[in-house]
Amino acid sequence: MGLFKELQDQMHTYRFRPDRRIGQNFIIESSVIEKMLEAAELKQSDVVLEVGSGTGFLTQELLKHCKVIAVELDDVLAQLLNEKFSREIESKKLVLIHGNILATKLPKFNKVVCLPPYNISSLLMNFLILHNFKSGVLVLQKEFAQKILSEPGFADYNHLSVELDYGFKSKIILNSIPPTNFFPKPSTFSSIIKIEKKKPQVEVKDYGKFREFLHQIFRLKNKNLSNAIRMTFPFSEKFRLDREKFMEKVDKLDMKDVKVNLISSKEFAEIFNKLF
Repeated sequence: MGLFKELQDQMHTYRFRPDRRIGQNFIIESSVIEKMLEAAELKQSDVVLEVGSGTGFLTQELLKHCKVIAVELDDVLAQLLNEKFSREIESKKLVLIHGNILATKLPKFNKVVCLPPYNISSLLMNFLILHNFKSGVLVLQKEFAQKILSEPGFADYNHLSVELDYGFKSKIILNSIPPTNFFPKPSTFSSIIKIEKKKPQVEVKDYGKFREFLHQIFRLKNKNLSNAIRMTFPFSEKFRLDREKFMEKVDKLDMKDVKVNLISSKEFAEIFNKLF
């Protein structure tokens, strides 16, 4: 049975329609799932986090390879998954979490493989960056994928690009997935990306403060570094700093006159360690 026909049957049985307001665009092309599984390089010992399990098309393929932690917010779809995978839940091969991924304490996992709702993409990436896992394969909006994988000097370069490059190796597995591969069709093309944990070239002393520093100065990413720092000081209440002494440190930076959006993740880490 094709995935679209199976989706239609599920919609009829469970009496639901995709809700665009919460980013429900269900995959109906099996080759996309196959590409994700190939990129994930799953082993029996892996524990995979799947965010937005939906109708379980990806879930059922993941379960052929390893244990899965499936997170689904929608009440009807959580019921569907609970009934569809009752055996796997009973045997503890599948842990089904009915709730919001961004407000959930998760069991340990070492990989992420998912087609998350596009409306939480930015929040989800910020959330995942704080967790310790080996690798992730995600389907995201093409524009968003390009943004988070952007390099210094490009218009899309942002604080999330820096954070991702700081802790992960990243690449695009499939650049353009047509909207026809989903139901309903999203408004844009999609991409499959893979991220793999790496040891940072330069480790920062306080990652939480490093993130806050990046979030603040990237509000002025077209300013040079010293001006961006001056205009966003004191960053937040987390930074209990003496302005005068801090600015003396800023004035001694080799890169003080370089625009924020031209600075690499390694250079930002070096700058942070000198300042804090």
